[in-house]
Amino acid sequence: MSKRKWTHREIEEWWDKNQRFFYCNPEDANLFVRKRCYGINWSFNWGNPWTWGIVGTFVVAMVLIGILC
Repeated sequence: MSKRKWTHREIEEWWDKNQRFFYCNPEDANLFVRKRCYGINWSFNWGNPWTWGIVGTFVVAMVLIGILC
């Protein structure tokens, strides 16, 4: 069974059920999800492998900039 994008309501139910600080749902295909706090209102879905690729690329780029400058 392939992953599907969860609706906002399903994500809210997941937050209520799990009471976690980070959203880590491997069943959800969304890359970004809305957070419940004020300020920055988007978070990564840490259960999605694309998130780790994006964050890893950013970290490698920052390290390379630090080394080369």
